[in-house]
Amino acid sequence: MELSATSAKLTLGVKLKQAREHQGLTVDDVASTLKLLPRIIDDLEADKIEALPQAVFVKGYVRLYGELLQLPINELMLDFEQQYPNQPSSIQPPEMLSNRELPDAKHYQPKLGQWSEDLKAKSPHSSWLSYVFGLVLLVAMLVGVWQSMHFRAADSDAVQLKQAEQTANNVINLPNVTTSRATTDILQLSFSGDTQVFIKDANGTELANAMHKNGDTITVQGESPFAIELSPASTVLFTFNEKNIDLKPYIVNDKVNFRLSR
Repeated sequence: MELSATSAKLTLGVKLKQAREHQGLTVDDVASTLKLLPRIIDDLEADKIEALPQAVFVKGYVRLYGELLQLPINELMLDFEQQYPNQPSSIQPPEMLSNRELPDAKHYQPKLGQWSEDLKAKSPHSSWLSYVFGLVLLVAMLVGVWQSMHFRAADSDAVQLKQAEQTANNVINLPNVTTSRATTDILQLSFSGDTQVFIKDANGTELANAMHKNGDTITVQGESPFAIELSPASTVLFTFNEKNIDLKPYIVNDKVNFRLSR
């Protein structure tokens, strides 16, 4: 939009207002587009420069406003300089105190000799407290380690005792089983899946301790009672002296740990 000869005599604010109204824009429209407060637009159009921030900001507002209305920016800047010649064009730095106005630094310097004496007086006491604190911390750590080891040992003993009780309670006695052998019994195990097997006889001799696969069959001989562990147990067909043994009553979590005696 070109400024006419008549409009050139108008103030900066009136030029902006007339151009806005000519384009059918409201103050709120301009403020929303330029991300400014409507009050700033009103003050610009009313030439209330004293109500606005410093000139460097006002010139920025005028430039944005002119670009929005498609006005010649150079002419608007010239109008601003002519209309407000005494306005500072840049932000002024804050006032600084001169050296003469600064407080005497001598009054704020600590007495180094006094600090040194204070440190010497406090140093033995501080070292003693640090030593005591470190000693207490070390004792607390040692007590914590001892308690942890004690509780672990107690838990391990409890587990072993529980396992021994379970083994003692899970006893299969077969008084009606006959055999031609006086002291030798025969165990036969057939597997339908991978199974870990552990068997000892009455003398503590290890008869089996291995993983067996589906389709395997093993036969072990020894003197009862036998200590037997099977995991899992549901995959095992168990025979003692040619008599099938039902393991279901002794299975816990698909495992068995029992003693077998004739």
